[in-house]
Amino acid sequence: MPTVDCIGIADEVESIRRQVGEAVASRACEEFETLERHLSRFEALVREAFQALVAAEARSAIRRLKNGDPLTPGDFDVIRALLISDAQAYLKHENDFENWLRELTRLTGRIGEFANADMPESLCDLRGIVLDAVRLVPDIRNYLDQQRRVERFERALLEMDSTSRKLMAELITEQIETRER
Repeated sequence: MPTVDCIGIADEVESIRRQVGEAVASRACEEFETLERHLSRFEALVREAFQALVAAEARSAIRRLKNGDPLTPGDFDVIRALLISDAQAYLKHENDFENWLRELTRLTGRIGEFANADMPESLCDLRGIVLDAVRLVPDIRNYLDQQRRVERFERALLEMDSTSRKLMAELITEQIETRER
């Protein structure tokens, strides 16, 4: 497999480490906004480097998909890599899911404590707890969405017909030729 010049990635990693340190030390919203933008750009850089690494293998899989030829195990691997490896890696490395569920359960209990809130202070407390739950639920939903995405893709990969093979070839082509994905 060809290698990608990882110097750019290594430099970016060092820059992110520095930015995280500054943001954590300052606890300034603006520092975290800058970090968020930097992380988004870095994710795009990593995605592009990955796509460059697997482009040749992907083109072989595209040819076989379009021609109706049997796919090799390597073809299946590169298709998965291009279309769901981000979700697979997220699920593999995310280690807070169970904590998120426990925290949501805890917050729900706290919300219940304020069920009869009738004073401004208790309503403000209730609102703060609800806001914490509102922040937490998208993380849980995203995890489950990624899990469902992987499961659906695996089923679709096993049930490909000529139409879905063509669509798969188009998706893979778009992945390796479009920088914006």
